[in-house]
Amino acid sequence: KGSFAEDGTDKETTISLTGDDIIGDILNSNMALIPITVGQHGTFGSLFQRFIYDIDAIPSPDSPHDRQNAAKADRLARSAKVPRALLPRANDLWRKENPDMFYGDSCKTMDPQLYFEHEVGLVISTAISSHLLQSHNKNRRLKPIRYGVDKECKCTAEICPQITQDSTNIPMTDQAGSISGSDNTFEPDDSVAFTNRYLQ
Repeated sequence: KGSFAEDGTDKETTISLTGDDIIGDILNSNMALIPITVGQHGTFGSLFQRFIYDIDAIPSPDSPHDRQNAAKADRLARSAKVPRALLPRANDLWRKENPDMFYGDSCKTMDPQLYFEHEVGLVISTAISSHLLQSHNKNRRLKPIRYGVDKECKCTAEICPQITQDSTNIPMTDQAGSISGSDNTFEPDDSVAFTNRYLQ
């Protein structure tokens, strides 16, 4: 429901409008708004999937009473006035008019839908890779955290039962998770807390 309720300010006129006012202007212009949301694993929101794949959208959430235009926009986006199954229809037209040609450069993008999924997948994987690389480079410059010793360690006795009242002499671990000079061993996941800041 937040997709139909964002407030905004025009940079040129500096006029501020509520999200519901903006949606009202779009509706008065006889246009529909289809929010394109992307999940954490690259999946699209159900309204956009309805538009491109002919997949029924999930039930509409309740809109606040002061967001009446948002509710109208949501109903319009789900109505028969808005096209659906865009990519399957594009595939049918392409195969009918170009039966012996690939839409893209290879058999992996032989029709509009495969081409679209190929390009979107490339963009999403590039964005995720860039995010992971930036996080890795940022954390690599930080010093290791000693498990149960340094104040930066976020572990507590409730989370990590291995922590005792006297934790100042806890030794570092090797890559396998064994404690140097001790018969005790931690699980590999526990040893990560010694050297890895990703737990923060």
